[in-house]
Amino acid sequence: MNKKIQLSQRLEGTRDSKEIYKVFSIDEIHKVFNDTMKRIDESIKRADSLFSLNPDDAKEIYRYQVILLESALDYYCHSVIKLAFVKMYRGEWRKTETSSNFKVNIFDCIEFINDVDDEEKFIKAIDNVISKATYMSYKDIRDCLNHVHKFQIDGKTETILEIVASDVYSTGDPSTSRDKIKDFFDELYQRRNFIAHQGDRSSVNGEIIDINKEDVVNYKNQLSKIVDSITKTIKLVPEVS
Repeated sequence: MNKKIQLSQRLEGTRDSKEIYKVFSIDEIHKVFNDTMKRIDESIKRADSLFSLNPDDAKEIYRYQVILLESALDYYCHSVIKLAFVKMYRGEWRKTETSSNFKVNIFDCIEFINDVDDEEKFIKAIDNVISKATYMSYKDIRDCLNHVHKFQIDGKTETILEIVASDVYSTGDPSTSRDKIKDFFDELYQRRNFIAHQGDRSSVNGEIIDINKEDVVNYKNQLSKIVDSITKTIKLVPEVS
């Protein structure tokens, strides 16, 4: 595979002739996520200073942070799945069972088949599929990470999310830890959907659901712990020797 994406610094006063598909390392992906967490911290501080003057406006800032949290998670997962497929394409990671069943657009396939050594065409084909997907619910995040790798530990197959659940929640019972991480993802996703699609109003009585700083801080801290653990686990994926 001779053609790999070459990135060079753009000179001032010039314009790129075309968009170049960027694939981030796992450390870069993690940094982008953490940068968004810092933005959320700054927004929470602004809401704090506003709260005594206008609590309703401060709460609107809190609500937007829930949207931003889910957006950061979604972008993290998109970046991870793209990285995984490129690693497999280059022969650096073993192909997973789920990656073999990944469906791409037939016309992207034809374009890629005509030049199988063009890594950018491969990335474009993957990107065209995952750009239409969202990775926010437990099921979608689980499926995303299953594309990356499954570990063999003490003769048993463990998924990345199972390892992360045990690491973050440490209940001593894998099933309980899995239920806890599922409940967290689905609760955050539901709250995001209430805000994004219903103006944060209850489906039962149409009243606005209250929100406070502690809600957002707890969501952020827990999501950060989970993403830290996912990143740590992905770094353990073995390279093909």
